[in-house]
Amino acid sequence: MRILLTVHQFLPRYFSGTEILTYEYACELRRRGHEVHILAAEPAAPGVARSQPFSSDQVDGLPVRRFHHHPAIGENPGYDEYRNEAVLRHVHEYARELKPDIVHLLHCHRLSAAVLEAVAALGIPRIFTATDFWFVCPVTQLKRHDQSLCRGPTWSGVSCLRCCVAQSQPADIRRAIARRSNFVLGLFTLRHRFFPVHEDPRLHLLKAMLDRRGYLRRQLNQVQRIFVATDLMRGILVENGIRAGLIRKLPFGINAAWTRPFAGKTPAGGRRIGYIGTLYEHKGAHVLIKAFKALRQRRGAALRLYGDLGHFPEYARYLRELAGDDPGIIFAGSFPNEDVGRVLQDLDVLVVPSIWYENSPLIVLHALDTKTPVIASNVGGLAELIVHQGNGLLFERGDHAGLAALLQEVIDDADLLPRLRRDIAPVATIAESVTEIEKTYYEFTRPAAGER
Repeated sequence: MRILLTVHQFLPRYFSGTEILTYEYACELRRRGHEVHILAAEPAAPGVARSQPFSSDQVDGLPVRRFHHHPAIGENPGYDEYRNEAVLRHVHEYARELKPDIVHLLHCHRLSAAVLEAVAALGIPRIFTATDFWFVCPVTQLKRHDQSLCRGPTWSGVSCLRCCVAQSQPADIRRAIARRSNFVLGLFTLRHRFFPVHEDPRLHLLKAMLDRRGYLRRQLNQVQRIFVATDLMRGILVENGIRAGLIRKLPFGINAAWTRPFAGKTPAGGRRIGYIGTLYEHKGAHVLIKAFKALRQRRGAALRLYGDLGHFPEYARYLRELAGDDPGIIFAGSFPNEDVGRVLQDLDVLVVPSIWYENSPLIVLHALDTKTPVIASNVGGLAELIVHQGNGLLFERGDHAGLAALLQEVIDDADLLPRLRRDIAPVATIAESVTEIEKTYYEFTRPAAGER
């Protein structure tokens, strides 16, 4: 079978959870005899011509077609975010030449959902795995500008307007929107939804934002199957107009070769508390640093934060300021993904202090596969993976004092972590996940696909 996987960014430049999941799916499918191609996007590097936004290369023998995304181009960059005309035209031609038997989308950011539209026009079956909330939320995270959590756009679009303005508009516009009530803004959005005014370019962006939900809902409701890893994702999709009958729950799998040999712990003089992930605000590393600094007694405990400080330099500066010259806080940098088991073997507990919902972070699955207990925010997909006083501990989102209390318990109670480790259940592997995915591919492809 010839399979096309799509993702918003890909190796070697990007290597977070969705990119690794895509790569592992591709390798496992190839191992089973399928021909796998990858369509990826990424921010355009300096010097990449706008007139030639697509290129081709390979990653470990996997053919990759890349869209080098230049933001804020075209007649309406608001529409480009979710329906990019250049992608629509190119992918239609690319898929017509490639003739994939099925297209499996793991992310559409930067590519936009024009990918779905392009391959649907060719009658190619489409499978979607929901790795985050991009299809629902214009800012992806379902976290409002005031840090509260959201379940999706309101009918008026006011909540999305406030978030988008807070993220992208100058201070005078942010202040003007902040002063308006929801009622006044609702009248404003309704007027421009049905009677758009075209003189001001910013109103083009507003109209695009208001049209976003309907377009993406139509595209997603036309796929053949949607895989979700959590009940949280299922609920949010259904609440936002996606047909429940399309959705099947399928946990993400992991490459057990990276982790299973490292289920033991190396000895240490004090508790080794770890964070592994993107060093950006929504991941909550600042909550962990505050908690660690609030400990009454450390008894030799150390905090190691793994992540690239260069990706979000302003937030990285904030983290360094929080840490100060504390010798117990170590910024340990990044590491190759295949070393995740070795890193976890040298940690006694992993902390995932996210302040957004999360879905099903691969690092949590990797930790559990090495019998490393996890302390996580009691929110979203994390609360589905971690059982309090079972395979880990939970604290309330953003509550650094509550997290500090749990860390102190881990330090003071010698029996706590061994007990938590005993209750950690096996984690699904990539091979197990792909077995279910492969069955779905055959369910929706023509009989000849298996004979290619």
